[in-house]
Amino acid sequence: MDIQNTLRNLLVNTGRISSKDRIEIIGKSVSGDFARIEIHAFHGRKKHPFVYWNICVDMARELVHWDTSTFYYI
Repeated sequence: MDIQNTLRNLLVNTGRISSKDRIEIIGKSVSGDFARIEIHAFHGRKKHPFVYWNICVDMARELVHWDTSTFYYI
């Protein structure tokens, strides 16, 4: 399971980023069945990210908990 491609597809399918945008994982912390994954999202070929996401993922059930995930526009 490639977590980066899975998260990117999930963000695109839910309309949070465009299909031309890319993401970069900058950090992970795992606690039991849950993981907090930090990502930066970039527009196309831009060098600077436009948003920071801290996504809460239930690894056992393969679910993203959007209610506890946070994001900040940079």
